[in-house]
Order: sequence, then C-alpha cells, then structure tokens
Amino acid sequence: SSDLHSNIASDLAYFNTRFGLPACSSTTLSASATLPIAPSTTGCTLTIAYANSTGGTLSNTAPATNNSWATEIATDVEWAHATAPKANIVLIEAVDATLGSLVSAIQLANQMGPGIVSMSFATPEGSWVSSYDSSLFIGTGMTYVAEAGDSGSQVNWPAVSSKVIAVGGTTLSWDGNISDRSELAWSGSGGGVSQYVSMPSYQTNAGIGTKYSTAMRTVPDVAFNADPRSGQYVYVTLSGSSSGAWYVVGGTSIAAPQWSGILAVNYAQKIASGSTQPLNNALNSIYQYVGSIAQTYSADIYDVISGSDATSSTCMTCDARSAYDLVT
Repeated sequence: SSDLHSNIASDLAYFNTRFGLPACSSTTLSASATLPIAPSTTGCTLTIAYANSTGGTLSNTAPATNNSWATEIATDVEWAHATAPKANIVLIEAVDATLGSLVSAIQLANQMGPGIVSMSFATPEGSWVSSYDSSLFIGTGMTYVAEAGDSGSQVNWPAVSSKVIAVGGTTLSWDGNISDRSELAWSGSGGGVSQYVSMPSYQTNAGIGTKYSTAMRTVPDVAFNADPRSGQYVYVTLSGSSSGAWYVVGGTSIAAPQWSGILAVNYAQKIASGSTQPLNNALNSIYQYVGSIAQTYSADIYDVISGSDATSSTCMTCDARSAYDLVT
C-alpha cells in the first residue's frame, strides 16, 4: 500500500528481531470496521487506521507517503512496543499535519478505547486551545500523552491541555549500572507557563502555583530521554529505498510513546490485580500520589536537578531544580 509509512509492519518486525522483542501481527482497518475494536489477548497487534480530514471517522484512503512522518511513525511504534511489548498498538494516520486533520485523528482514537493516545506532534499554543479540553480529550477510559516539544521554553499544544500528560526531555548518561545513571535537562525540552490554560486542580493541590507564582497550567508533567546525542535506535525503510537503515533518534517525540508504554504496563497490572479504577486518572495520580508525597516521589521518580532549556539568558524558570520544574 502507499501510505505515510507503508513499511511500518516490516520495520517493526526487523526491530523486534534485533532486540529480541515479541512479534506483532498486523492488519489495516477498512472504513466499514466496527468500533471500538476488540483488543487481542494473545500478544502484540499492530492495527493501521486511516482517518478522514474531519469527523473522526475511518477512511479507506491512505495518506500520501511522507518520509519525515515515516521516521516519526517508526519511532513511535517501535519504542511504544519496546516499552510495552504485549500492548495492542493502533497507528492512526491523519490526512495531513493541519490542525483539523490532527483533531479528526484524535477523535477517531477516542472511538478505539479505552486506551492511551500517544501524540508526537506539537504546535505553539494560542487562545483556541482551551476549547479542546471540553470537546476533544474526553474519551471514556482514555489517557492522553503528548510531547512537550523540542523548542525549549515554548509552550505547545496538545501537551498544554489540562487533560494531557506533557512529556519533556532529558539527556541520559548510563553505562548499564544503575548507580552510574545520570540525567540532565535536555536543552530542547519544551516547558513553561501557559498563557491561555488555567492551572488544573491537580497542580494547584500539589503547590505548583505557589512555587511559580502563577494561576496558569505549567508543563511538562514528566520527562524521558530525548536528547539526540543520547538517543535511541530506530529502524526505518524510507519510501524509494530497497532496504532499511538504523537511525539514532531523539526529541520529546520519542519520549512520549515510551511514557505511553509505561502507563500501558501500569494499567495492565492494575486490571490483572482486579482493580476497577478508571484508566483516565493518570494526571491526578502523578501529582497527588507521587508528586506531593516526598517519600513516594524520591522512590518512584528520578529527580532531574541540573540542566536548562533556556532560549535566552533572561529566562529565570528554565533550569531544572529539585522536585517540580518547568523543564522535566
């Protein structure tokens, strides 16, 4: 087929073989498919879905091939799978990168659930962003995760939404011994104070507003290795190439799918233990049960306290610091 990344299934298979990961079966949904789709209970599946430009509906028409997005797709799928090897992965391909098409793809994702929507795209926030909190990020049993962006202290959508987990970036140094691990704030990590979204209660209750003297939403919420210099291997067969190649990839767009994988494993463990707790409360959990309790925070979260994403010498809030900061 000719779509954004027509080789994703074979690239994922090659990636799995190289790293000893479970194989994934793959299928493409037709426009007449019944939603939500039934998740597989026997192992990893890769389901490819094409979204229409509006309405959040399925299409039989694949988007045009795009090698930049092909690399992004390979990054998301391969590293979500590496983090949560038995998860069912649904790859939703938008018609293009316009806001309307991306919104339609998220609307389609809402019909796939319950699950985790991983979004590796970002655009600068504007006065329009709050309208999507009440109309878009509302899927039952859904958790939304987005890259915070790679432009330093720029605040981006969809990460800025109060219902989306914003993922910043770090520079990771590790030789395999946990005692030798170190992470610094990555200079490109998106973060800052929103101009348009009010601070949600989970941040207010955790004291973030007092710490930064603001009543507005701050990002990011969490972070992960994102510096291309400490990046991760991705296997991609670009359109027109007879064979694939390994690339070292970074950016918060590789951090977001890995946090999505972490959450998928966490939710699977809860379900296996008989929990009936809704799956869409991750932000409350992160801030209430982890961020605001010192002992839990130090045990569960690696606190990055060095590095900066300052885009100018006048930024006073662009440095990583103890506990919550506007970088990691």
